[in-house]
Amino acid sequence: MSLKINSESKIAQERYIELKQLAYNYYEQYNSLDRRSRKSFLDALPEMNTPYETAILRNTLLFPDTFELLVTPKGALYRVLNKFTKDNDDITKEDMMAKYLEYSVQHTPNLVKEGLLKVMDNINYPDNSINDKDYISLKEEVLGISDQFMSLSLQKKVKFILKCTEEEDYQAKIQLSTLLIPNDILLMKQLKESSISELARLYGVPTSVIEFKKEEYEKQDTSTLIAQGKISTSNFTLAWYKDRIDEGMINQIWDQSFYHKIEMEYISNANKALENMFGQSKKVNK
Repeated sequence: MSLKINSESKIAQERYIELKQLAYNYYEQYNSLDRRSRKSFLDALPEMNTPYETAILRNTLLFPDTFELLVTPKGALYRVLNKFTKDNDDITKEDMMAKYLEYSVQHTPNLVKEGLLKVMDNINYPDNSINDKDYISLKEEVLGISDQFMSLSLQKKVKFILKCTEEEDYQAKIQLSTLLIPNDILLMKQLKESSISELARLYGVPTSVIEFKKEEYEKQDTSTLIAQGKISTSNFTLAWYKDRIDEGMINQIWDQSFYHKIEMEYISNANKALENMFGQSKKVNK
């Protein structure tokens, strides 16, 4: 949509308030949707009488009139809107300029002070998804060190995992689960062919980790990002706890039963921490 709007685009106060009230109604539904559904919702919004009116409707959803935005001094408004735009990859520079113009010519903050318009709730994502830019950055950061992680001894891997499980937010779960299972393409294929419990046994992780990976792929549309070449792929196929050493050497150094007892103890400690971390995901995402 190409908008040709300027300071002469100003509409009557009554019509502006009418459009904003319509936008508020749409926003109640919009703010309850997941990230991918929101894009479709915006595309399906009706066209108003003019491109300027359509932009007001759209941008009231993209840039809700929150307290923080309404009290921003006019001199700082461009900078605040620009940062918001950069942090959200579903917002264009054109959207930002239209919002900036709206506040300037319609005197939106004053109308809110007068009680003619309302302060809106902050935008949120009920599914905890993050924008593509941040998601890609998180994945690439982890994939850049995955080979180094897989080369560590089991003891050092477990120590690193225990440290990582101290953080329990969505981003931390993305990074740790990617570190444990870096081959997204393979796991996506396996999720279509095998059960969650089968894959948990294969990768040596709690079922909650596999459940999280499945949710991650759905929320973030990972397969599309990989197909577009925006996320690197890994060819690693071994379970995270497998050491890159010749097992024949283990036979010469240690008794096998003793070695496997130590191995299982390390794995058990790691999986207890992982279950504490990822077992919370279902409760958080509801």
